[in-house]
Amino acid sequence: MKKFIYTLLTGGLFLTACMSGGKEPERKNSVIPEVDVVVAEGENIDNIIRIPGEVLPFEKVDLYAEISGRVRKIYFQEGKEVRKGELLLRIDTDILEAQRNQVKVDLDLAKKDEKRKRELLESKALSLELYEQAQSKLAALEAQLELLDVQIAKGSVYAPFSGVIGLRQVSEGAYLTTTTKISSIAQNKNVKIEFSVPEQYVALVESGQKIALTTAKDSTVYEAEVYAAEPMVDPVTRMLVIRAVLEGDQSLYPGSFVSVSYDLGKINNAIMVPAVAIVPVLKGQNVWVIKDGKALSVPVETGIRTKDRVQISGAVKVGDTIAVTGLLGMREGMDVKAKQK
Repeated sequence: MKKFIYTLLTGGLFLTACMSGGKEPERKNSVIPEVDVVVAEGENIDNIIRIPGEVLPFEKVDLYAEISGRVRKIYFQEGKEVRKGELLLRIDTDILEAQRNQVKVDLDLAKKDEKRKRELLESKALSLELYEQAQSKLAALEAQLELLDVQIAKGSVYAPFSGVIGLRQVSEGAYLTTTTKISSIAQNKNVKIEFSVPEQYVALVESGQKIALTTAKDSTVYEAEVYAAEPMVDPVTRMLVIRAVLEGDQSLYPGSFVSVSYDLGKINNAIMVPAVAIVPVLKGQNVWVIKDGKALSVPVETGIRTKDRVQISGAVKVGDTIAVTGLLGMREGMDVKAKQK
């Protein structure tokens, strides 16, 4: 009896294997992943970029003497306002003045000699050559006297414009050369704001545009006006340097940093997507577009950013379905199921 049952079981298993052709049972279909998506829509947005800037004095110059010599007198006080043309420092020019006196004596003699020889020439008692020599000597002495006058005048240093003078780097009695810095002077009642914008915004930059400024120390908003820009984009940073002017007596101190809000007008039909939809790649940034149930990687360029959204441009069009979840496991051409948020 047991042998009969064993024979039936063996035969049944053999028959089943023959009917299935010796193949394993078919597996169930793989599960298609489901991802959250948004539909790209065009909207009009304010083209405001926020960038760091630096406050510069309206005018600034380092002061140097134009001749070497010992400091005879310092007339300015550090950190005080000075007027344009005000005497700031005088260098000892005693040697130059002594040389001038000697040249002046020689010049007086040369004038008398020239006058005497001119009279002789007119009476034909002197050759033209001798008279020309006297005339040439007179001209040389006059030029020498003029040169000494210029050098003596350069011994006095004057303020080139009205402003605040800085800390002095010299003392009375010190010997100065033309490379010794005396101090610096800056005009701070009006200040300049310098900042840089990416090259993609260069075509939108115009003189007369307004920018808003804020500092880290308070919430005061200042308004400045763009007046100039560099003639070309920096080939290293790919940025354009721009300057604006802020007029009036302000509390912005030259050398400090500010936050600049630059309004470049409106952008029509801009595509804004959640920031999480942007995927950094080796050669830029991509988004995943879901089309006909397939995932497609599309390169994009980014623009205006808000708290949680980013403007994109490129091959993405209004109406495209863009994935915002499941991005790490996404592969080109894989099947996905879109679930709109």
